[in-house]
Formats: sequence, C-alpha cells, structure tokens
Amino acid sequence: MFQAIKDFKQVLKEKERYLKANKRETIEDLGEAVKYNNTRVDEIGITFVLPGYNDILLKPAGSEVLLTIDNLEEYVNKLFDNVIGKGISQYINEFKKGFNIVFPIKNLKCFQSKELEEILCGSTSEAWDYETLLDNIVPNHGYDKYRYNYIVYFSNIYKNLIEILISFDGMQKKQFLLFVTGSPRLPLGGKINIF
Repeated sequence: MFQAIKDFKQVLKEKERYLKANKRETIEDLGEAVKYNNTRVDEIGITFVLPGYNDILLKPAGSEVLLTIDNLEEYVNKLFDNVIGKGISQYINEFKKGFNIVFPIKNLKCFQSKELEEILCGSTSEAWDYETLLDNIVPNHGYDKYRYNYIVYFSNIYKNLIEILISFDGMQKKQFLLFVTGSPRLPLGGKINIF
C-alpha cells in the first residue's frame, strides 16, 4: 500500500515537471506523457476505493469514479489519509485509552521515542552470540539441549542452526525472526520456540 502511494506521488512529480516544462506549449495529452509502470493512469482501472477493501470508499460513489491523471492528486491524498490519517486514528485513540488504564501516557514524556519503541517492541540490536542463542532458543519435538557439569549436549541440527544464526547480518536476522515469529524483533524476554 505504501509503495503504491509512493509510486503515485512520483507520477504526480512527473506531472508537475511536465506541466512546468510545457506551460507555453499546448498540452495535447498529459495522460500519455505521465505514466505509471508504462501504462496510462486512466487505463489501470483503479477507482476511488481503498485497495483491498472494496467496502471503503475514498469519496462518495468512489467505486464509480475512475482514476485519471486529472484526479490523481486527489486520489493520493485520500488514499494517504485513509491509510495513515483518519484510517488509523480510531485505533490510536483506543490504544491510548487502554494504555492510560495501565500507565498514564503523559508520564511517558520523559522517554525518547527510541526508548519507548525498544520497551514496547523489543530491541533491534540483539546480541546473537553463541551463549545467548544457546540460552534462548528452546528446542522441541525430538531435538534436545541439556547441560551436565557445564558441558552442553544437543542435537546436530540444533547446533547447525545456532552456527548459521550467528553468521547472520542484521537484515538476515530480521528476516529470520519475521519468518519464525511474524515480527522482525525478538519478543520481550527473548525466548522463542522454533522446533
């Protein structure tokens, strides 16, 4: 969704550039000059409906209004407002209400946004060294890990997984966590069951 908004904003910039460059000349067909993925905007078949949600109209009778180069800016503004603005304001207000029940949100002003993000979402820079992974990855379903007199015994597959995870760079760590947990960060407390 955000990529579509970004792409359409780029098309709008091209439209403005085209209009400035040709302001003295007759503009015969702006739709032919400004395209999205080499297709005229009015040939894409987009209506004023929130993509993926046919019941959410971006304007009255939006399902009948076809996107053209002339109403592209209106479409982008309404799409952005529904996705980022009023579309999520109800959820943000409900989150604030619920959070205030547990802890007054005004008391969080002493924290920086990065600190709050780390508290609520977990750290983005977890230490993935051998001991940390060994302590926090819990094998199940026939794979095992146990300690006896400071010696760790574990399955070869478990050992290989830890060695691979140690070699991951930051992006690979995020991708792995997203695949396994649905989140690009470790949960608070750090423990995940992956076997």
